[in-house]
Amino acid sequence: MRQLMKSIGALAAVALLGAGITEVAAHHSASMFDPEKVKELSGTIKEFQWKNPHVWIQVYVQNAAGVKEEWSIEGGSPNTLSRQGWRPTTFTPGAVVTIKVNPMKDGSTGGLFVGAKFGGDAGFGRRFRKIPRRAVHLQPLAVFRVVDFGNIAIGDDVRITRGFE
Repeated sequence: MRQLMKSIGALAAVALLGAGITEVAAHHSASMFDPEKVKELSGTIKEFQWKNPHVWIQVYVQNAAGVKEEWSIEGGSPNTLSRQGWRPTTFTPGAVVTIKVNPMKDGSTGGLFVGAKFGGDAGFGRRFRKIPRRAVHLQPLAVFRVVDFGNIAIGDDVRITRGFE
């Protein structure tokens, strides 16, 4: 009887642990975005929300019918993005931007950040392969390959940097 109670207790602990892992994994899900599509938007920055757990870029975009729509673009965490050269001032309200996103699967006006450029800049992000123009004094400390790390494409080179402005 005692062995049966230990077995039931161990099974319950494993079940609870598994349920907790599912919740953590669910937080990082990007299943609502279509990773097979990249949509390019041109518009004006309404707001840049630099807060955990993910940054949000609000952009006014004119649709095909000429109606102004507000798009909500999800980015990575401020901690990770700051290591890539982003700052709370990277997207200033009123700035004209071309931004690439993995759009929402349901067709709503939202997406996952892929890349962006301002005016004649070369751009930055997974599709433009540059860091934000405002982060010009970054010194590479190390380079390594990643398998999977949030918004970084699989196999990208990641540069660990120390930045100062």
